[in-house]
Amino acid sequence: MDNLNFDFSRNQSLSQSIDGLVLNSSSGRPISFDSYKRQSLRLSRLMAIAVPYKSLWFNMAHCGDFMIVGKTSSGEKRILNANFCHARLCPMCQQRRSAKARAQVFEIIKHYDDDVRFLFLTLTLKNVICSAEAISSTFKLISSAWQRLSQRSVFRDVVHGYYKSIEMNVDLNMKITSDMYERASEYYKARNISIGDDNPNFFNVHPHLHVILAVNNSYFVRPGRSYISQKKWVELWRDALRADYDPILDIRKITDLHGGSDTTSAVLEVTKYATKPSDILFNDASDEIRICALREIYEGISGKRFTSFGGSMRHLHKLCNLSDIEDDSDLDDFDIPDEKVVDIEGYNWDYGVSGGRYVRNALTEKMYKQLVKDRGY
Repeated sequence: MDNLNFDFSRNQSLSQSIDGLVLNSSSGRPISFDSYKRQSLRLSRLMAIAVPYKSLWFNMAHCGDFMIVGKTSSGEKRILNANFCHARLCPMCQQRRSAKARAQVFEIIKHYDDDVRFLFLTLTLKNVICSAEAISSTFKLISSAWQRLSQRSVFRDVVHGYYKSIEMNVDLNMKITSDMYERASEYYKARNISIGDDNPNFFNVHPHLHVILAVNNSYFVRPGRSYISQKKWVELWRDALRADYDPILDIRKITDLHGGSDTTSAVLEVTKYATKPSDILFNDASDEIRICALREIYEGISGKRFTSFGGSMRHLHKLCNLSDIEDDSDLDDFDIPDEKVVDIEGYNWDYGVSGGRYVRNALTEKMYKQLVKDRGY
């Protein structure tokens, strides 16, 4: 495991070797696979200690060791082949799982007409301790609460479709950092907490739901039965949670239906990682604390479902013949693009300084080019 012994410094760059393997996402954003590969290696080292009875740490360590990239006549680059591990917590696989969810949500949204508008809803509940039991129980609580909320007549009268995802952030910073204070200054000021003070949320998990709601245009045109106020949303969610406190909630409209900046931002938010690798890897905690948290998270989320469609969005998901959004099996369906492949690039992970990097491999390229030629693509 010598290759897995990395520095977990908060300041270590995740964008080194940007000239290694960089592909554009469907939104045009450049993705450095070198960065994700390094994160997978770092997390696998912790997984080997956290859950040594599972082989997934080994698979995660070698996830994406090789990649074949095809360049089409239009200049687009696509992954044609690779070895991915499919582990739920693997950073490399998480970004591919998020990309699949993002593509499906955009595909569904574009089938709605101009009479439909979208809302972006964020539902929260109180933090819980980072333990497998608490995390598992919170999943059940969120699922039951959402079921109660979505069955209310006031909800069904307004919302005819939705996509929801559960996100759980773990806080392993023992002290309040300047970045943390800047992101939530009002929260810390209200509690008389300053930079460098003990973090009151240390080793806590922050569970919340991100939801895109499809509503009729009358939601905004004729407020009344077709409109739910912010105050009413809080009341409904509190009742669904059966809580004795008013949960923090945010509801806002998405103004551009067909892929504008508002829609893109909302879809990116709702389809991001269910658990962030950076929460584990980059903080001021010791490796022992990271390993403990990772073990509890792994056990707590095991077998859980993070995402789902409902109503008209579920109907469109079926009409579009889209696969189960949480089924990883089709992530390895590396179909040759419809356009002609004009060039093949082969990459292998070179375990070297600074955590390694992707390098071009002439032999791999030659072999795959011959395969493409033999098959007549």
